Amino acid sequence: MKVKRIQWFRVVLGIGVLLGAALLVESSFTYRYVTRHLVRDHLTWQAGQHLALLETRARWLNLKTDDQLPNLLAEVGEERAGQIVWVRISDVHGRVLAETGRAGIPSIAHEAIRVLEEGRAHSVSVVRATSDGEVLVVVLPFRFHLRDPQPRMGGRSTEPGSQLSNVAEIAVAMRAPDDLFGALRNNLAISMVSALALLVAMTLAFSGLPGYLRGRELEQQLDLAREVQQRLLTGQLSAFAQLEFATTCLPAHQVGGDYYDVFAARSGQVALVLGDVSGKGLPASLLMAHLHGAVRSIAAFDEGGHLSIAAHQLNSLMCEVTSRERFASLFWAYYDRSEGRLSYVNAGHLAPMLLRRHADGGFLCHRLEEGGPVLGLLPQAVFGQGQIVVSDQDLVVIYSDGLSEASNSFHEEFGEDRLRAVLETNWHRPVREIQRAVLDEVTNFVGTEDLHDDLTLLVARIHLDGPQN
Repeated sequence: MKVKRIQWFRVVLGIGVLLGAALLVESSFTYRYVTRHLVRDHLTWQAGQHLALLETRARWLNLKTDDQLPNLLAEVGEERAGQIVWVRISDVHGRVLAETGRAGIPSIAHEAIRVLEEGRAHSVSVVRATSDGEVLVVVLPFRFHLRDPQPRMGGRSTEPGSQLSNVAEIAVAMRAPDDLFGALRNNLAISMVSALALLVAMTLAFSGLPGYLRGRELEQQLDLAREVQQRLLTGQLSAFAQLEFATTCLPAHQVGGDYYDVFAARSGQVALVLGDVSGKGLPASLLMAHLHGAVRSIAAFDEGGHLSIAAHQLNSLMCEVTSRERFASLFWAYYDRSEGRLSYVNAGHLAPMLLRRHADGGFLCHRLEEGGPVLGLLPQAVFGQGQIVVSDQDLVVIYSDGLSEASNSFHEEFGEDRLRAVLETNWHRPVREIQRAVLDEVTNFVGTEDLHDDLTLLVARIHLDGPQN
C-alpha cells in the first residue's frame, strides 16, 4: 500500500511538471502573438483610421495640388499627437510630396509601392527604432487624387491601369495601445512567471522526492525509537511502600541521551539511577540504551553494597565500546529502609539534593557528591562510595543538566537556587505535584525558548515509619 502511494505521488508530480511546461509554452506563444500580431494589427488599423481622416479632410478642403498637403498633415498630426509620429505622402515613384513629424528618417514607401501596385497586400508595415522608442511604419494607398497643374520633370507616369496614384506612410508609436493591451500583456507575463514557478517547483519536488521519502522514513524510525525509549524508561518501574517517587524525561529531540530507572535490588534495597550521555539525538540514545542494560545486568549480580566496584565495571565497559568523544555521567544510589541509609556513587553527575526539613520549619540540603569522574573517559579511574543516614520525609532530587542549564531569551540559566526554592515552597505536597511544580517553573522561566538539552528529573521521598498513603 505504501509503495502504491509513493508511485501515485510520483505520477502526480510528473503530471504537475508536464502541466507547468505546457502552461509556460502556451503563455509564451500567446504573449508573442499579442505583442507581435495583435498589437501590430491594431496599429495598422489605427493607421488606416488616421489615413481616412486625412482623405476626408482633403476632400472637404478640396485640395488641388500637393503644395496644400503640409498644412493638412500638420493639422492632423497635432490632433493625433501621441499616436502619430510622422506622416509622409509620396507619389508612385517614391518621391515625397509632403511630410510632417520626424523628418530625416528614411522613407520605406519606395519599397512598399511595388507590393501595393501588384495587389499582394493592402498595406505594408515595418517596425523601426527611434530615439523615442519603437514605431510601426505603415504604408497605405492615399486615395485622394491630387491634380497638379505642373507635373514634376524626370519622373515616370503612372502605369496604365494602375489604380495607385499616391501612398501615405504613417508611423504610429508602439506604446500607443498600452491602454488597450497593457492589462492583457501584464496578465500573460504573470501567467508565464507563474508557469515557470510551477515548473521549477514541480521539478524540484520530483527531483527531491527520494530524499523526502528517506527523510520521512527516518522520522518514522525516530518516532518508533522514541516510543521504544519511553517504554524502556517507564515500562519496568515498580511501586515501593518505603519510597514515593515521580520521574520525567523531556528529550530535546525525538530521542535523547538521558535516562532514569527505579528498581529493586537482590538485597531488597531500592535502586535510584539517573544518567546523562554526552551529545543528543539518536547516537546518544543508542549509548543510553547500552548503559541502561549494563546497569541492570551488573545490579542483577550485586548485593547492593559495592557501588564503587559497579561504577568501575561500568567505566571499563564504556571505555571499551565508545570513543573518547562519548562519555556519560551517572548517579546510582541504593536506599535501605531497614538501616535508614542511602548508599550512592556519583560518576561525574550533577550532585543531587537531599532536602530535609527540621521541626522549626527550616531546611537542610545535603549534596550527594561522592564518587569519581564521568564514565568512558579514563580507563583507570577510581570511584568512591558515599553514604548518608536519611530521615523520614527526606526528599531526594536527582536531575540532569538540561534542567539547571535551561535558559531564557536573556541567556539566563534556571540554576540550582531556583530549583531549591521551588522544592522548599512545595515541600508539603506529594512528589508528583512537586515534580509538576518544578517543570511548570522551568517552563515559565524558559518562555518561548526551546530546550537545548535533554531534561530529566527524579523526585523521591523517604518513608521510614510505614507505607506511604
